Amino acid sequence: MGKVIYLKYQDALRPEVIRTVEKMLSCRDPERLGYHKYTCPEHPEEYIIVPRTFKTRFCNSCGKVLTDKWVERIEKDFPPTSFHHICFTVPQELRELLDEYRFLLNCLFQASSKTILSWSKERHFLPAMVSSCHTFGRDLKFHPHLHMLMSSGGVDLKSKRLNRWRRCSFIPFKMLHKRYRFLLIQELKDTIRRHLKENPAPGKLSLFSHPGVLDAFFDPLLKINWYGHDSTELPHQDFTVSYIVRYTKRPPLAECKILDYSKTPDSDEDRVTFSYRERRHPEVRWTLPVEKFMGLLIKAYSSSNILE
Repeated sequence: MGKVIYLKYQDALRPEVIRTVEKMLSCRDPERLGYHKYTCPEHPEEYIIVPRTFKTRFCNSCGKVLTDKWVERIEKDFPPTSFHHICFTVPQELRELLDEYRFLLNCLFQASSKTILSWSKERHFLPAMVSSCHTFGRDLKFHPHLHMLMSSGGVDLKSKRLNRWRRCSFIPFKMLHKRYRFLLIQELKDTIRRHLKENPAPGKLSLFSHPGVLDAFFDPLLKINWYGHDSTELPHQDFTVSYIVRYTKRPPLAECKILDYSKTPDSDEDRVTFSYRERRHPEVRWTLPVEKFMGLLIKAYSSSNILE
């Protein structure tokens, strides 16, 4: 059933998404990938067969192994200090544009890093940062936002010692939030201008080549109060593997959130019930046809950094 539904949505998916999903569907299938056969030399009738895997993070079993290895490696790169977790978002007015032109998502990384670095250099320290872009919300709809883990302090830029650490636990989030909005709008404008210069052929983005259109579309967004969040300072002992995984490698929907799979009493239509909860809101349960659920799930996976 899952494969039939997936094939229905193939025409709307990018080629790399189709390849990744095909790999996941073929994982541990000995007829498609082959297998390793281990036989006892003294008892050739005794053997075991181990199917090959595709080792893609989209696969539930392979993804767990690859994520654990990534976390083990990345933990060694973090200094033993406390951290802040900062969430950078975009307004609803930009979601359709970012969904259609995915290369613009890189502007979130550029704007957020410039926001933090411009402030930290004013205070003469260089922090450690790691960022991950999530393109899905808890309801599986397209909702791009960026999670950043930033050290509470950094390398002292005024010190003659290269490894001298300067602590800074206070982050002026309200000021940085406004700076981020300005820098993101600036990055989007500059990126679109470069794209139009390098790709003069007609397209949907060519609308922005007309005088005044770019500013007329983006400048009003500076007056909108985009949602953002900064955590309290996280002690080093609380900076665990599970926390890293939660905000960097997590899938769009955990299996525990799928509450029911059944047929409706008055029809043969399969339906799925899953739950999600937005920040500061009660839990929501959503029941929908399995085809719509699979469509949302595939779109969320195909938008995320899980597909490589």
